[in-house]
Amino acid sequence: MVAKRWASVTPNVLLKKPFLVGGLGLTLGVSFWDLAMPDSVDLLSVATWGAIALGAGAWWWSRQDVTLDLSSPPLPAVIDRTAVESALAKANQSIEQFTTEAQTTAQAASQGASQDASKVGNYEAAIARLQQRYQELTQAHNRRSLRCAVVGSKGVGKTALVDQLSACIWEIQNIDESSITLSFDDTAALLTPDASASSSTTELLELQSTDLVFFVTEGDITASELQVIHSLLDQRFEVVVVFNKHDRHLPETRQTILKQLQGRLCPPLDRAAIVSTSAIATAIKVRQHQPDGTVQERIDQNPVQLAALTDRVQQLLNQGVESLVLPTTLRQVHQFQRDIQHQWNHLRRDRARPILEKYQWIAAATAFANPLPTFDLVATGAINAQLLADLGQLYNQPFSLSQAKVATGTLAELMVKLGLVELTTQAVAPLLKTHTLTFAAGGAIQGISAAYLTHVASLSVIQYLEERCVAQAVGSDRQTQVATDASWNLDRLGQIMQQVFQTYQRGDFLQTLVDQGIKRFTERLGGKTRTVAASR
Repeated sequence: MVAKRWASVTPNVLLKKPFLVGGLGLTLGVSFWDLAMPDSVDLLSVATWGAIALGAGAWWWSRQDVTLDLSSPPLPAVIDRTAVESALAKANQSIEQFTTEAQTTAQAASQGASQDASKVGNYEAAIARLQQRYQELTQAHNRRSLRCAVVGSKGVGKTALVDQLSACIWEIQNIDESSITLSFDDTAALLTPDASASSSTTELLELQSTDLVFFVTEGDITASELQVIHSLLDQRFEVVVVFNKHDRHLPETRQTILKQLQGRLCPPLDRAAIVSTSAIATAIKVRQHQPDGTVQERIDQNPVQLAALTDRVQQLLNQGVESLVLPTTLRQVHQFQRDIQHQWNHLRRDRARPILEKYQWIAAATAFANPLPTFDLVATGAINAQLLADLGQLYNQPFSLSQAKVATGTLAELMVKLGLVELTTQAVAPLLKTHTLTFAAGGAIQGISAAYLTHVASLSVIQYLEERCVAQAVGSDRQTQVATDASWNLDRLGQIMQQVFQTYQRGDFLQTLVDQGIKRFTERLGGKTRTVAASR
């Protein structure tokens, strides 16, 4: 019966998959061993779980103490045209490689492969968009217009400052003979009491096309604001810290606040990058005591004071526009490289889906055919090892034999720790009641559960490899090495796996998987109804 149920797995497929041949061969051998020596089941059960635990433990012990940093790497200390042109050349090479792979995929689709031919047009459109964006970036560092962003917490006077700068900026433009144009944007408030860390990070990412950042505060900065400023400086933004509404303080207090800001920010900022302003003309009541003892009152207007800020802007312009434009262009190129990698990941995910589906049904057939649930773990381990090898090759992050074996143990350990095996069985069993089949109930539960867990493991590894590819796309040599070695961030992999499990536990996916599994099992049995022995 085992041989008959495996009739649909062609010899050519197996011979090209050494992990599968070894694992499935061991499973079949164990099945015959059980027929001859049924008392050995308990011993081999312990050995199987021990092997998985040992492999997972070895993986955990041998991994380097590194984490996957998906944030943008700091820009180099020296940013010149050579650095920008080098990054552009790398991006262009990535576009060419993506184009070649997309064309190969399209050719396979036209020849009737499993790839969906309707997605070929999407690839062509993506290539056109990337090429157009590349052409725009090749001219970006020659522009003579500067984008300035005014950022800060709520209520510090950002809008008033933008209005005043927009009104007086003609004075700065006319000083420089090259006619530089400046535009100002009032960004959303950062670091509001109800703002989350993710929302602040998103707002900072929106500044990638900004040449000059005015960070506005109305007093001494907080620890959170200091962290934001350091993040901006790490990305080589030109930052000017603006102490606004200084007219609300006495001169002595004003100087104290300036010294506090300088103490916190210098270095890395220059003292000249910390200025005080008053963006709104305010009325002040003045009482003057007369010699005859009377008091006279009058209303004076404190004028708008932006001289220190406009002087700082003029200093930066005198240093050359390239010193402001080139870092912005390099940040944009880095973001462009990530966009290319995301498109590449979409294409590879399309190519990975047939691989995923193939192995999930191989796992299902193995679990359904095997009379010993204990040894499903052995076969599933071999299937997952071969799956990792195929996915690693697809994502250009190949696994060696030893790495794939140990990684399989890691996946098994994570599934057990997260309780996915038990939850899957509990979810599959009620869905089988919708079918009128009474045969092989236990085998069907195990087979569909194996298919589902293989699907979850596949999508988790795919998403994890995609994140590594994005980090590698713009990372330094050190980050590139981390992204391609055997060290995995197990915490991140566990998070992804839990998210994938929760996503595919909902909706119609599991019911569809059960229906497809029952159909496949019925076809393997030639449409005959069978009853599985109670010992299964």
